[in-house]
Amino acid sequence: MVEVSMKISNMPRPKISWWLISFTALLFSVVVVNDLIADFQEGGRPWGQGDWLINNMPGLVRRGFIGQGLIWISDSFALDLLLVTIALQIFMSLIMIWFIWGCFQMVINRPERATVLFLPPFYPMMMVSDFNGMLFKDIIAISSLAVLTWSSFAPNRWGGIVLGCFLIVVAFFAHEALVLFLPVALYLLSKALKGASFYVISVGLTACAGAAFIFAATHSTGDAVAICDTLLTRGLDQHMCAGPIGHLNGSLAEAMAAVYEEKILTGLWLHYFFGYAVSVAVVAVLWNRSAKEMLIISVLTLMPFLPLFVVATDFGRWFSFAFMSLIFVTLVRGDAALKHPTFSYGVAACTVMVSLLITYDGTGGVYVSGLANRAASLLGL
Repeated sequence: MVEVSMKISNMPRPKISWWLISFTALLFSVVVVNDLIADFQEGGRPWGQGDWLINNMPGLVRRGFIGQGLIWISDSFALDLLLVTIALQIFMSLIMIWFIWGCFQMVINRPERATVLFLPPFYPMMMVSDFNGMLFKDIIAISSLAVLTWSSFAPNRWGGIVLGCFLIVVAFFAHEALVLFLPVALYLLSKALKGASFYVISVGLTACAGAAFIFAATHSTGDAVAICDTLLTRGLDQHMCAGPIGHLNGSLAEAMAAVYEEKILTGLWLHYFFGYAVSVAVVAVLWNRSAKEMLIISVLTLMPFLPLFVVATDFGRWFSFAFMSLIFVTLVRGDAALKHPTFSYGVAACTVMVSLLITYDGTGGVYVSGLANRAASLLGL
C-alpha cells in the first residue's frame, strides 16, 4: 500500500483534471443543498426526510436510532426538528461528495478519467439528476466508503479510518440494507491497514454488522401511528407519515410481490442492468482496466446486494450500491497512470452527453431527463 501511495503521489496532475473534479463536486453540492432548502420550505418530504425521522419514542424499532438522535437534539436545544434533520442531510451529503472528490483528486491524473463522475449509476449523479431527490440514509454508508478509500492514500490515515469506521457502524444501525456494505468496507480497510490492527477492527465491524442485522430482524415492526404522533407534536405535517413510516409494518410477502409486479413483469430491471453494465464497461475503458478484471470486480461488488433485489423495488439504489463499491475498489487498486486508448476521449464525451439526457432513477427506471433538464429547472427555465 505504501508503494501504491508513493506512486500515486508522484503522478503529474494536469490542472484541467483538478478543475473538472472540483467543478463537479461544487455542482453536486449546490444542487443537493438547493434541494434540501426547498424541502424545508415545503415542510419536508415523506421519502426525503421521513425515513430519517423514524424514531424509538414509542419503543425500539429498526431504523429508529437516527430519528431518536434528531429528536433529542431538537428537544434539548429547542430547534425545529425538520431543520435539524435537513442540516444533518446537508452535512452528510457534503461529506460524501467532498471525500469522493478527495479520492479522485489523489488518483485521477487525466481529465477524461474524471468523467466517470457523470455516469448515471454514480450515486451523487443519481442524487442531482433525479427530480425526486435521493437523500436516503445510503449517503452515510457511501460516505464511509469514500473516507476509507481516502484513508488508503492519505499520509495521516488514522483519522480517516476512525471516521470511516464510525460512519459505517452508524449506517449499519440506521438502515438494515446498509449492513450489506460490510464486505467492501472490510476490503477498503485492508488497503489502509495491515496486521493486527486490521483484524481487530474487522472483527469489531463484523460484530456491529451482525448486531445491527439481528436488531433489525427482531424489531422489524413498530407503532407507526405513535411514531407519527411524535413528529406531529413537534410541528411536522401529517404528510410526513405517508412514506417509510407508513410502510414500516409492510410484510415481506407484499414487498416481494411488489418487486415481481413492478420490476420483473414490466422489464424495468433490464433498464437498470443495461445501464449498470454499460457504466462498468465505460469505467474499464476510461481507467484502462482489463475486461476480465472489471467483470470480476463488478460481480463481486454486486453479490452482497443481491438479496435487496428480491425484497425491495429500489433497483436503481441497489445497482448504485454495487457501482459505488466497484468505483472505490478500483481506485484503491492503483495503476491509474497507464496510457489510454485514443478512443477514450470519445467515450468520455459520450459519458457527459448521456448524463445530460438520461436519468438513472432509484425506482422508476432509466428515462430521458438528465442533468441538463435538472439544471434548467433550477435556473427557472
